[in-house]
Amino acid sequence: MSEDPEVKIWWHRLKRWLEYEFKRTGKNPLGWKTHLLLFPRTFAEGTAQKPYTTASATTLPGYASTLEQGNPHFVLNQYDLARSKNKPWEYLVKQGLSPGPMHVTVRGKCLSIAAGYHCVTFNFGLEANVVQMTQDDLQLILAGDSPGPNPNKGKANRLRSFKMPERFIEPGSSDSNRMVNIFAAFISENTVFAICDFARLVRMHIISSPNMWTEEDMEINSP
Repeated sequence: MSEDPEVKIWWHRLKRWLEYEFKRTGKNPLGWKTHLLLFPRTFAEGTAQKPYTTASATTLPGYASTLEQGNPHFVLNQYDLARSKNKPWEYLVKQGLSPGPMHVTVRGKCLSIAAGYHCVTFNFGLEANVVQMTQDDLQLILAGDSPGPNPNKGKANRLRSFKMPERFIEPGSSDSNRMVNIFAAFISENTVFAICDFARLVRMHIISSPNMWTEEDMEINSP
């Protein structure tokens, strides 16, 4: 799994971006509205002999989906919905989630990112990473939704990937089919932070609260 120094590097990059935007705009980026978007269509499922769980979720007392204000740009994805049926995170993919301030902290060898009513703690496995991009770039990548590379066609159709647009491929590099797996994204007006992992070994736990997450909530031993 990713070691502590690597997780702290991602934490540092996220914090550095927040500080940069504060200097650039004069506005506190923690006040910006960021929302969570999950992509269960990319989640691993393991095998009958060795099951694998990418995501788990906990709802704190008082949280209800009716708290969500929704997102006018949200589009329900049939593959995300199918992979979420009767799963703990199903309530998170049926509607657009409310935006709220983004907060980031390190938890041992894990990274926790909160936005709106939801905090996600990521265990990065071997190769997962955080990629920053624009909203336009994210939409361009999502438009390449396709079956994954698994030789089993049924499983490939369930475990989907996104084809990399030509503009992101270095000229003269390998001409093999370039794909990326995005598991979650934190989307704000000015940027997107996407959690990616070609090996599908990333794990995440989502905690949904009846109140918007605050910086104080991210502290160890907070109520």
